[in-house]
Parts: sequence; C-alpha cells; structure tokens
Amino acid sequence: MATEPRRRPKQERSRERIDAILSTTMRLIGEKGIDAVTMKEVGALAGG
Repeated sequence: MATEPRRRPKQERSRERIDAILSTTMRLIGEKGIDAVTMKEVGALAGG
C-alpha cells in the first residue's frame, strides 16, 4: 500500500508551521534517537 506525499499548504503560515515541526523532529531524532522522541516534545519545541 503506497501513500501519496503530503501536499504543501497554500498559506505561508501553514508552510512555516510544518517546516518548524519537521526540522524540530529531525533534530530531536538526531540528538536522542527515534525511540526517545515524543510528539509532546516536538510540539513544545516547534512552538506549539
């Protein structure tokens, strides 16, 4: 079952939010490993 890539939002604010979440997630995975990262932590550090 293949999944379609997520479409980029049209609003600049939404694009910035997604970029912040993704970059924060990648940084945390690099620092702590994938098993140690939580959604709550990503949200808090990404500005949520």
